[in-house]
Amino acid sequence: MRVIPTTRPKRRIASTLRRRVGAAVSPFGLLFYLSGMTVALAQTASPADRPQTLPTRDVEITYNITRGSQTLQEHTRWLAAEQAQRVDPPNIAATAGVYFIMDHKQRRAWLIDDGQHSVMDMGPPRHGPLDADSTTRFTRAGEATVAGLHCTDWATSGGGPPTLLCLTIDGVLLRVQAGGHTLIEASKVIYAPADPALFEIPKSYTHLAPPAAAGPHAAPPG
Repeated sequence: MRVIPTTRPKRRIASTLRRRVGAAVSPFGLLFYLSGMTVALAQTASPADRPQTLPTRDVEITYNITRGSQTLQEHTRWLAAEQAQRVDPPNIAATAGVYFIMDHKQRRAWLIDDGQHSVMDMGPPRHGPLDADSTTRFTRAGEATVAGLHCTDWATSGGGPPTLLCLTIDGVLLRVQAGGHTLIEASKVIYAPADPALFEIPKSYTHLAPPAAAGPHAAPPG
């Protein structure tokens, strides 16, 4: 593994990665934001009325994410036993080689840039309307088939804008709808053992502090 030469200014690395953080988080951070929401859902709803919100099996999901008139694909992998998640933004120039890793057991998240050989600690996944102290309520709202899989729609209310989450019985998020629009929808789901190496933080990479705008208290995407 190539190590960044020590003669390269660290502030230059940080500046480059911060620009790439903006490119990754701003257009495609919705799934990152929802990751915090689904953990909070598991904490707030009672066992009798809540869905399984973290996958119980290793799985790889391809999502179509829509923001305004733009729809792009994002890939998510789960290592179920470790409650670890990897999110690869769309493969465009601004985000090439950039990906997120989230540890839902420890509520930690990192953004890795293979091109810069850098790691940015993003802190805990963003808090949202399904946070532990929210007043959100959840109601079964029907059944659906998404990407060839059955899922149950769960309507939220009381803790922010109403949202409809379609989750499989084993905790895979297949669709998110709000305001009559589909924000996220799975197009492909593959259940297969995940390679733990894909969820590791590269030990030789330079660690950088996150920009304030990308931290856990940043405003959720609209």
